[in-house]
Amino acid sequence: HEMKNTLGGIIGAAATVRDQLADMKPEDVRELVAAIAEEGWRLRDTIESVRGYAKPKHYGAGRHPLLTVVEESVRLLQFDNKYASLTIEARVDADLEFVGDRDRFKQVLLNLLRNAADAVRGLEDREPLVAVEAETDEHGVLVRVLDNGVGIPEAKLERIWEPFYTTKGQAGTGLGLDLVRQMIQAQGGEISVTSEVGKGTVFTIRLPGGPA
Repeated sequence: HEMKNTLGGIIGAAATVRDQLADMKPEDVRELVAAIAEEGWRLRDTIESVRGYAKPKHYGAGRHPLLTVVEESVRLLQFDNKYASLTIEARVDADLEFVGDRDRFKQVLLNLLRNAADAVRGLEDREPLVAVEAETDEHGVLVRVLDNGVGIPEAKLERIWEPFYTTKGQAGTGLGLDLVRQMIQAQGGEISVTSEVGKGTVFTIRLPGGPA
């Protein structure tokens, strides 16, 4: 599941260069090629993570600008033609920072954003909304990934963290959210979810951090 997410970013970026090269500025080409290389390295790391699934590794810690990581994640998602037309709002103050593994947190955001985008697909009675917002409290940084999509039934809500359980039928593997929670917990954080059928879903992540 994680490898499929990363491959989607690589394929989308490569297809953009292929199809629009004649009209692109050199700096835009460099940015896309850099994104392809970065996602290739991330794919390599993900393969190693999956191989060591039963033996969690130490996650590197650092202090990183939250808005930058959110914007990079949104851009990578929109390289995938499946999500290119969806507007994703980033409601994050520029001075907020989080403490943790930057690449793992980006994987978490990509996974949650992809789920949110799938949840709003095909909405007809309201404008689709997917957003990332953040605030601080005495315990660190709270990051919320929210959507106004189909929602998750209460009976299924607690089971979404179980390995191999999926609400997507044949389209899902059930590994995504289990790995997401492992990644967050390995960085000293927490993740929770609230949802209402027909109104949407909010995933809330708490990580160490605060204003720069």
